Amino acid sequence: MKSVPKLAIRSQGQARVTQVEVERTCGHVEVLEVRGDPSRSAFLDNARLRECGKCYRERQTKVDAQAVEEGKRAPLQGSERQIAWASSVRQKRAVEFGNAIHHGIAWVKSAMERDDTITLPLAKARTKVMQAAISDLFLGKVTWALLDQDGNEVEVGSDQARFWIDTRELEARDFVAAMLPQFRWEAYRDWEPMFRDQAVDEDEEDAPPPPPPAKAAPAKVSPKAELFDDDDIPF
Repeated sequence: MKSVPKLAIRSQGQARVTQVEVERTCGHVEVLEVRGDPSRSAFLDNARLRECGKCYRERQTKVDAQAVEEGKRAPLQGSERQIAWASSVRQKRAVEFGNAIHHGIAWVKSAMERDDTITLPLAKARTKVMQAAISDLFLGKVTWALLDQDGNEVEVGSDQARFWIDTRELEARDFVAAMLPQFRWEAYRDWEPMFRDQAVDEDEEDAPPPPPPAKAAPAKVSPKAELFDDDDIPF
């Protein structure tokens, strides 16, 4: 009679949860829960390199308040709790939109070196339009139809705290694409529709792409030519 081989069966139970005290960069100590071995936790390592959530939100709120004093943003309307939350969200958004502009500038600088259909005046004009749209958003000049608790559409302006709270999960690039539909700029299409001087008709949207144009000589762009004041974010 053959012997039955012994098999090592791994436990299917959940990983051990440990509570660990972590000192943040702000000096506050928090108790965090970590699964598995705490000594090998990247989550705890990252937590030690950051300030606590309360200090982070307070710092974001102070930066947002300073921008309001400088006239770059509209004062928010809402309850005290809503305004504190929305101010933190709005400052986080400012960083995200600033990064989006920097990424667009980096893309168009590279594209101009290999494609002479993307010109400096066009790149400047399109970027200024994007900056203006985002600036209007922070100045409270944008109004969107949002859903209330009953599922009805309500017009909410970007000077309302609720506007920033309700849209906090929307990706920054999708946000800009919604404000600039004339460029047909969507997240999955990268930056090309933004910086190419050609419109996309709705009837042609699903059509197969045209054949690639003949390869042209790369456009000569002076490395000293500054496209934009990309360090001066207007919001």
